[in-house]
Amino acid sequence: MQEFLNKTPFFRYLIPLAIGIGVSLWIEMDTALHWQILVTYLILALVYFFLFRKKAKRANYVFALLLNCFFFLIGMESCYLRKASNEPDHYSRNLVKDEQVYMGYISDIPQEKEKAFKCKITLLSRYSGKNSETVSGDLLAYVQKSEALRPLYYGDLLLFKAAPASIKEPQNPEEFNYKKYLTCKNIFHQVYLKPDDFVTEGKYRSNYLFDFSVNLRVRLLQILKEHGLTGNEFGITAALLLGYDDSISGELMSAYSHTGTLHVLSVSGLHIGMLFLVLNFLLRFPERRPFIILKTLIILAVLWFYALLSGLSPSVVRSTIMFSFVLVGVLMNRKGQIFNTIFASATLMLLYDPFLLIDAGFQLSYLAVAGIVFFYPYVFKWYLPTNKVSETLWKMFAVSLSAQIITLPITLYYFHQFPVLFFVANLVVIPLSYVVMFGAALIILFSKIKIIAAGLAWIVGKSVWLMNIFTEWLDSVEFSNIAGIHTSMLEMVLLFALILTLTYAFLNKHYLSFLFSLGIVIFLLGSSIFSFYAVEKQERILVYSLQDHFGMQFITGSSSIVLSDCLNERSRQTIGNYSSAVSVKNTKYDQMKKGLYTFTYKSKKWCLLIADSLSAYDTRELSCDYFVVSRNAFVKGLETIDARRIIVDGSNGYKTLNYLKKLPAEFAGKVWITKEKGAYIIE
Repeated sequence: MQEFLNKTPFFRYLIPLAIGIGVSLWIEMDTALHWQILVTYLILALVYFFLFRKKAKRANYVFALLLNCFFFLIGMESCYLRKASNEPDHYSRNLVKDEQVYMGYISDIPQEKEKAFKCKITLLSRYSGKNSETVSGDLLAYVQKSEALRPLYYGDLLLFKAAPASIKEPQNPEEFNYKKYLTCKNIFHQVYLKPDDFVTEGKYRSNYLFDFSVNLRVRLLQILKEHGLTGNEFGITAALLLGYDDSISGELMSAYSHTGTLHVLSVSGLHIGMLFLVLNFLLRFPERRPFIILKTLIILAVLWFYALLSGLSPSVVRSTIMFSFVLVGVLMNRKGQIFNTIFASATLMLLYDPFLLIDAGFQLSYLAVAGIVFFYPYVFKWYLPTNKVSETLWKMFAVSLSAQIITLPITLYYFHQFPVLFFVANLVVIPLSYVVMFGAALIILFSKIKIIAAGLAWIVGKSVWLMNIFTEWLDSVEFSNIAGIHTSMLEMVLLFALILTLTYAFLNKHYLSFLFSLGIVIFLLGSSIFSFYAVEKQERILVYSLQDHFGMQFITGSSSIVLSDCLNERSRQTIGNYSSAVSVKNTKYDQMKKGLYTFTYKSKKWCLLIADSLSAYDTRELSCDYFVVSRNAFVKGLETIDARRIIVDGSNGYKTLNYLKKLPAEFAGKVWITKEKGAYIIE
């Protein structure tokens, strides 16, 4: 272990740096507290310099402690400085509820949705009457489509009137926390703009290099469309070549996720690695230092140009930086220090953007590369191929397995699934992705020669079609994916510890490591047994907050009944995610139509009013414990009902909600609005 630490000094810096970032993300600190911590550290450093520096034995320990504290503070301060809301001119510092006029520019490629354009707006100024002030910060904007509205583009300068609204917390349990996701991107509010709410004021140039990169990416996407690639064929091709995955359908994206090939659709280490292998094969220079340096510079230049083509998206830049460090180490004959170069690139990335620490893509990228570097030599020795074909297949398997070994805990934690046939899927999808990726590059290269470009587009289209057909077929195979695996943060950490201790035990025949691994296994098994008995005793009732739909679930043990109308895929997924999280194995769906329903469950009387008018019923006979209002039911007279709790679900519009808010205070206290308070849960 000491030898490893001596060879990887950046690992020693990375750990306290990451801890400092984690503390800053977890604990909200004001400016005064930051200064107190910095002054305290400075005092301790001065005490060391004057009292301990000349005392050799003590000095080493104290210096090591101060050095770790230094990197801890660097992490904490970098995170604090990176938070846009800490800027003195951030728009949120003087935010009012009323609408105000803002000036800002679209700072990313807008995404075209069914009813609106979704884009990020970087603010420049705010106007109040005749007065204006300079402001900073990013907003998420949804711009309503209309026939008169032209498409929006990166760099469009907008003058708009809006009242920024806070991004909502998840309204249902086990729902993706979009607010937290955007917070890590320094986006805290969103606006909804109609065509009459804004005007375009020309173009804004913020950064020439980034402007050039994004505009080039837009032009390359247009070239792919011009040569007949549409729908999912265009989406997959754009994702493989340029990292643009906004045009891929949700169903197809899920199929790639379930089969363990989703990583192919995002420009990452795999694509950068493919490009490096091709360049390394083509550039066969003499093995002399000047030629090695020239080769390194050429490869790095091409890799960064490719990053430029992809619009300098964060995932591409992250992978390119990581590979740049690794390639410099490998090509300059520093192969023994490859782990140190990996840790060095991670340290640099976290110093630039500390929010990457909690980014799943960042974690998976570095873990996968580290896993391949460490485990691949051992895995490859398990089998000795007898010919070139078997050797190629075995190498692909060894690489996939090496990455899966170390990324398994974090994959289970984030995605709650394990693709059993990941090797089979990668065996077909990865080679086809090579064809699509380089074929698409050739389409762009020969775009002016129509016949060649059309032939290449046909090959690329058929390759994508084959990829999609195979992936969807594999996804339909029973037991191809084990879903519903929910692990806690503690269990994820213990799984990492188990992998590391078992690896160390087998490689070094270390008896205590075997015992420690056994202890972890026993703890995890005990936790699973405890969870199993806890599940059998659980009883819950949930009224979900679903947009445009009604959904109510009764859970008993590992079974449940869902009362609902015709749910869409998103609503079913919301219910399914929670069912999986609480280990519900069997769920029965009962479809509810328009009307008033009454029933008794566990000695409690329920009334459900779905898309109907309360005036059609005698409210004096509707005494109950719980009254649920769904799908914009007409609720005039609701205050006359004798109910302990009125639950208004997420399918109701603001007209219904505003009516309820005007009711007397003594009645309003009974009302639970899921759009504001989240799903109603009874345990």
